[in-house]
Amino acid sequence: MSTRPPRRNCDECGNRYRPRSWESRFCGNCRLEALAQQTLSDSILEDARDPIEAHIEKENRRYSEKDLKDSVKVAASRHIRNQIIEQALLNHTAPKYNPPPGLYVDPDHLKVVHLSDWHIGQKTTAEATGGIFHHDHVVATAQVERLMDIERAILRDDKRAVRRTLIVVNGDMVDGDDMRNSQHTEIEYLVMEQTLKCYDLVVRFIDHEVEITTEDVVVSLTGGNHDRSSRKPGNAGLSELGYTDTYLYLLGGMLERTYQNEKRVKIINNTSFFAKLNFSGHKIVHAHGSDIKWGGGYNGIPWNAIGVAADKYNNMLGGDMELLLLAHGHMPSMIPGSNSNIWINTNGSLPGTSEYVQSNYKVVRRPVQWILMLNEHGLVNAHPAYLDVGQIVRPQENNVWDNA
Repeated sequence: MSTRPPRRNCDECGNRYRPRSWESRFCGNCRLEALAQQTLSDSILEDARDPIEAHIEKENRRYSEKDLKDSVKVAASRHIRNQIIEQALLNHTAPKYNPPPGLYVDPDHLKVVHLSDWHIGQKTTAEATGGIFHHDHVVATAQVERLMDIERAILRDDKRAVRRTLIVVNGDMVDGDDMRNSQHTEIEYLVMEQTLKCYDLVVRFIDHEVEITTEDVVVSLTGGNHDRSSRKPGNAGLSELGYTDTYLYLLGGMLERTYQNEKRVKIINNTSFFAKLNFSGHKIVHAHGSDIKWGGGYNGIPWNAIGVAADKYNNMLGGDMELLLLAHGHMPSMIPGSNSNIWINTNGSLPGTSEYVQSNYKVVRRPVQWILMLNEHGLVNAHPAYLDVGQIVRPQENNVWDNA
């Protein structure tokens, strides 16, 4: 007996056909026609999708592959760059002790060098100042060299070697590049290059101090308002996002890596707006001073505000402070505090002046940094190091008038 289903009519065309299975409802011709229609419909839909969805899908795959390749390239490049920087920083070797001849070692002879307001990157043309002064990186480099010469001259005159040296790096070591709109035309380099050039000069200076100091050199750094990474100031006039969001903190980090294997150099990269140091028993505080309102007062120095600040620092730290070092105002001074045991030192700057200072105050200031000498009794001498290197035209000695 046959198990095949009997002949039946097609549900589509009505013709009689012998189905291959009991579930079949359509004849062979109708099934072929339905398959052709489905294939044509799929082709039409695929053609309609290609210009949009298929192209987007294809491009996404291509960009994903490209992004992956680029990410690998960037990561490899960054790794190589970091290796180069790391090697450059770690391969530095500080010089050995090499002071001027004829010095005797005094175990109580200490030195503090107050560095601030170098404003590396600032460029002031003679044309913009009426021919009275100019400033650029060449001038700044010559000034640092002159500062080192002055130090050696002080040692020769004093005939005593320095046992320990404290270098206070007190902010505004770079000029920045976006403090205000007018600054865009008053800089020689962008701020990252300023930081690198400042690093070179500071390393040169630290190495010099190692040469003329018998024991060790301590470097303490705090940021200034020009070191911040954004226009908007934060607490103490420093960076909006925090005290470490400054190019000076970056400089300190580079110095830490440079001297990490040098036993005679200690880098203190402060994370606050001020530093408090016990330097061989002497209590020293330094801060940039952008939290103090400058201007007014005799010769542009806010004497009362500075004195009040010294008293407040002293009270905050328990009453043992001996020396307060402030910068920011570009006005050098050495004054006693209301407490007879406190001395206050305000620093000058390498540019001495700028277009801003000249236009607002109608003065041309001399560039000054300070060299302070201490012994077991405290401060014994303060040397203002004048760093004129021919960048200022003195009206008393030269004709600054233009013929009309």
